[in-house]
Amino acid sequence: MKPTTVKPPPPGPTSTRPASPRPTSTYTPPSFAPVKAGRYPVRRVSDGDTFSIDDATGAQLANVRIIGLNAPEIAHGVAKAECYGPQAAAELRRLLAGTTVTLVDDPRAPMFDRYGRRLAYVEVGGRDVATLMIRGGWATELHLPSAGPSVRTPTYLQAQAQAQREKRGLWGACPARPDATRAT
Repeated sequence: MKPTTVKPPPPGPTSTRPASPRPTSTYTPPSFAPVKAGRYPVRRVSDGDTFSIDDATGAQLANVRIIGLNAPEIAHGVAKAECYGPQAAAELRRLLAGTTVTLVDDPRAPMFDRYGRRLAYVEVGGRDVATLMIRGGWATELHLPSAGPSVRTPTYLQAQAQAQREKRGLWGACPARPDATRAT
């Protein structure tokens, strides 16, 4: 049998359009497909501001970081829990256990954070979870520096002021004022 030679195709037209950099707001973590706003069952709660959701088949779809609030950290490895961190995680578990949540996008915020978590406002039973957590003193208001205050920020700040006045949750239990501007 005679060997065949394959010629490469002739060079085609080249694009004159410059390649555009990938915007940070569309970063998709390699292990998860893009997650659209909508309704999803809760798989498990990680801490006071993060949980994971399932798809329609029951497979884990994504980790979600709630926009608008910052809960104290729980213990991770050698890092100790912050004041009121375990209580905040327990409250979010209570609010979300066995529920289906609605993820709502903020068009000014990125879709994912630096840890690959899906950023969204979260509603359960028609109620805004961030407002419930902040009003109860389980978390503080937080707006993303890159996005700035959102349309929900005034509601969150009002809920936080009420929790502070009434010394609810972390405002009455923790010796120092929590840092309301630290993003995690």
